[in-house]
Amino acid sequence: MTITAEQREKRRQHIGASDAPAILGVCPFRTAYDIWVSKVRGTDLALDDTAQRRVMVGNILEEGLLSHVERTRGITLERSRFAVAADGILAANFDGYNPDLIVECKTTSIPEVWEHGVPEHVLIQVQHQLYVANQDTALVVALFLSDPVDYKEFLVRRDDSLIKRIVGECLAFWEKYVLTKMPPPQGSRYRLPTISESLIREYLDAKEQAKRAANLYKRIMHCLGTADRVTVGEYTIARHHRSTVTLDVHRLKLFHPGVYRDVLVKKQIPVVRIQRSANHVDGDT
Repeated sequence: MTITAEQREKRRQHIGASDAPAILGVCPFRTAYDIWVSKVRGTDLALDDTAQRRVMVGNILEEGLLSHVERTRGITLERSRFAVAADGILAANFDGYNPDLIVECKTTSIPEVWEHGVPEHVLIQVQHQLYVANQDTALVVALFLSDPVDYKEFLVRRDDSLIKRIVGECLAFWEKYVLTKMPPPQGSRYRLPTISESLIREYLDAKEQAKRAANLYKRIMHCLGTADRVTVGEYTIARHHRSTVTLDVHRLKLFHPGVYRDVLVKKQIPVVRIQRSANHVDGDT
């Protein structure tokens, strides 16, 4: 949902449902320290252009998802309802609210994360909402912007044992870090239960295959030499000449240093390195 300045200020005064996964250490997007910064310093985590566009697309599609739920279930949903729990600290903004049902809308381009149901960080968010609303049932509607496009609904029942953990850890975070203005530890690892070992192995295998394909392509190009077309058995190799326009950065920097400095943009690019844990032991356990 689109957050107004007033809603943002309200969020600073409470722990929202989207804050809970980070506080519990299971959010793939934010850490507990990010939540502390937003509450104490009033500064939200900066989003890059891609992330901002994802949020924008999600906001645009949210109304369509809520309208679909209203039509198919014959209910009326209040949009962007804000509520505070009885404890006065935990709060929630509901995408769609009905006295008998809470609706949370999600759009994603990674359907694999939802392969086994609602991801843990979303589940914690929804259980937080159920606690604040004092309700028993929530509906998570997910639109998968992948190929092919897909839509799924997940019914989430209230889990009092999980809610007890959420409330306990969130209130402890508020008292220990927000009220004292003492920051929580940074750089702590959080769990990503949706990333399995089989997924990592599949990625590494595909990476090796791509590397092997690139090396074989170089060999073919070397064997082709200057020929534009070669037939090998049932295969035909044809060279195509494609025109491209590129910027000669070296010449720009050499002959127009002022322009080079003006257009130079430094970006932080996230890089993920995957390696075996030091305590990993091969074989059955």
